[in-house]
Amino acid sequence: MFERRSLKVPIVLAVTMILLLVSLLIGWILLSFFGTQGTGSSPAVYWALLTTGSAMFAFVTVGVVMYLIMSIQQIGLNRRQTNFIDSVTHELKS
Repeated sequence: MFERRSLKVPIVLAVTMILLLVSLLIGWILLSFFGTQGTGSSPAVYWALLTTGSAMFAFVTVGVVMYLIMSIQQIGLNRRQTNFIDSVTHELKS
C-alpha cells in the first residue's frame, strides 16, 4: 500500500550538517585566534568577534540538534499512525 521510508537519509543529512558546522567553527576559531596573535589591528576587535561568533554558533548548533530531534519524533509518530490505520483496516476487512 504505502512504501515506508527509512530514517537513514534524514539522520545522515542532519549529522552531516552538524559535522560541517563544527568543522567550520573550528576553522573560524583557529583563524580568529591566530589573528589575535598577529601584529595587525587591535586584538580586542578579534576577541569581540570571536566571542560574538561563538555565541551565535552555539545557538545555531542547538537549533540544528533540536530540529533533528523533532524530525525523528514526527517521523516516528507518522509511522505509529500508519501502523494503527493499517491494523484497523486489516481487522475491518477480516
